[in-house]
Amino acid sequence: LYHGARTGWTSLRVRWRRDHVIVAGLGRMGTSLALRFAEQGLPVIAIERDEAMPGVELARAQGIPVVIGDARFLGTLRAAGLDRARWVVAICGTTGANIEILVSCLESK
Repeated sequence: LYHGARTGWTSLRVRWRRDHVIVAGLGRMGTSLALRFAEQGLPVIAIERDEAMPGVELARAQGIPVVIGDARFLGTLRAAGLDRARWVVAICGTTGANIEILVSCLESK
């Protein structure tokens, strides 16, 4: 029940974001970038595949909505507001995953 409530709240917050930065991957570097963007006043939405990653709670604690899912898939990117985003930063664990995210973003146009 808690997960569903959190997911619903995240969906509502994401729906109204515009001109935001999507940070795909909340490892050490992705979390650092998401937090820095937020500190600079930029609206941020993060995507992370693994809800157990420490960066998920760190981001949420700073008010950053986190979409749990695989950013290589267009549906996940759209759930993060891809069509309204200003930038997408793909900073996942592998270059291949980052390229797949880029391709999904380009295919959405």
